[in-house]
Amino acid sequence: GCTGNMINCFAIGDVKATGSNYNTYVGGFIGESNGGTITNCYRDENVVLSGSGYRLEYATSQSLSTMSSSIFYSASLSWDSNIWNFNNVNLANKVYPKLIQN
Repeated sequence: GCTGNMINCFAIGDVKATGSNYNTYVGGFIGESNGGTITNCYRDENVVLSGSGYRLEYATSQSLSTMSSSIFYSASLSWDSNIWNFNNVNLANKVYPKLIQN
C-alpha cells in the first residue's frame, strides 16, 4: 500500500488486476492505499474498475462527453491552461489533455 496523494486525475480505460492477490491488494482506482488521499479524480462512467474496490469510491463517474469538454478540465478540475492543452480533447477518439511544451 502507498501513502502518496493523487490530485486531478482521471481514468479512461478499464482498470483490472489479475493474480493471486488481486482481490486483496489491487483493483479499484489505484489499488490499496495506506493513508494517502485521492482528490478531484474522475473516470469515464463506462470504465470498469475491478478488484476488491480499494479506493474505487474516490473516482467520480462522469460521461465521456463531459470528460471530452475543455470546460471540465478548466472549471471542474481547475487545470491551468498555461500548463495544459485541453482545447481539442476528445476521449472517444483517444485525444487526451497534453502538457504544453516550453
